[in-house]
Amino acid sequence: MASRVRLRPLPLAGALVACILCYALVLHPLLPRGYLAYSTRPLWDRSEAPSEVIPHYWAHDLAPDQQCAVHGWDKRTEKPQVWDATIFSTELDLLLVRLHELSPVVSRFFLVESDRTFTGHPKPRLLESALETDARLRPYLAQITYRPFTGAPLAPRESPFEQEIALRRAMTDLLRREYPAATSREPAPVLLFSDVDEIPSRKTVELLQACDFGSPLHLGMKSYLYSFEWEEGGETSSWRPTAVEWPLRGKGADEFYRHGKVTERVLANSGWHCSWCFRYISDFVTKATGYSHTDRLGSRPAALLKPSRIQQTICSGLEFFAMLPEAYTYRDLFNKMRLLPSKSAVDVPSYVVEHADELRYLLPGEGNCIRQDAPPKA
Repeated sequence: MASRVRLRPLPLAGALVACILCYALVLHPLLPRGYLAYSTRPLWDRSEAPSEVIPHYWAHDLAPDQQCAVHGWDKRTEKPQVWDATIFSTELDLLLVRLHELSPVVSRFFLVESDRTFTGHPKPRLLESALETDARLRPYLAQITYRPFTGAPLAPRESPFEQEIALRRAMTDLLRREYPAATSREPAPVLLFSDVDEIPSRKTVELLQACDFGSPLHLGMKSYLYSFEWEEGGETSSWRPTAVEWPLRGKGADEFYRHGKVTERVLANSGWHCSWCFRYISDFVTKATGYSHTDRLGSRPAALLKPSRIQQTICSGLEFFAMLPEAYTYRDLFNKMRLLPSKSAVDVPSYVVEHADELRYLLPGEGNCIRQDAPPKA
């Protein structure tokens, strides 16, 4: 009788090595970067978003001050001015959308622009020249206060957030110099703090001007990705924009320009956050390599920033860095993993629809996702 060959059990260490090699060589390249941390985030992390959501009511045939009571707010006896403050990078189209939306109610727009990205790379001051040459900005020039900022290369081990903080300090200094003195009889202005791509709606700002809303207040906004075709989140998914008043006229310890959480109160559906909504592929590259989270490019920036790959990502509504979306519940995670394209643009800033030929890339529709400098199809 032929003797049987007995197979020796694979040692545990060998099996472990085999599993690691299988993961590293086969599975890992197929999975999104950071998938372990992002896929388990709902288990170990929670959102810092404000917890007290204030329902937002609006009736077009009622004056703003007639809608204070339904929000639980008192009507102001004297309307203050509203000042809008934001840091400009490259989003000229979105700035125009913002100016058109807010100019009827905002008295002054404060804009600070650096000659470097947050990562310290040199960049042109696009707005500085546009204010002199772009006819589209002409109707708003009297309301704009512009300050150029001189940046610096990143020092060794310096975080890009330090550059961002320096810009926000420059805005604080500008606002404090312009803010009415304590001896002034005019009411302190309402200040709007948000990024260029976080656009408060006109009706929201009219409400804040007419009503004593109880400063500070976060402005919850719907989130859009690449254009108004891809809605990424609901009425408070973007919450960092803030409406504030400075009772100490800019001299208080907490009276400075910021973009973080300041209260648990957030007014729902106060505007639109159109993230990565650029006209040119080159602007996507500028942001990806120049903003505070540039570490998300990882070890393969050339592959992620390939123009054809960027264009395909825009038209598919996929995450720009090929990572899982940031979400704090599994429902939100699954909803954000595959966005559904919108077939309408009913509740969007009016400037986008009025200038549809020029801003078609911001609207839903067949072929609208193609950027002007997109590479030709092979």
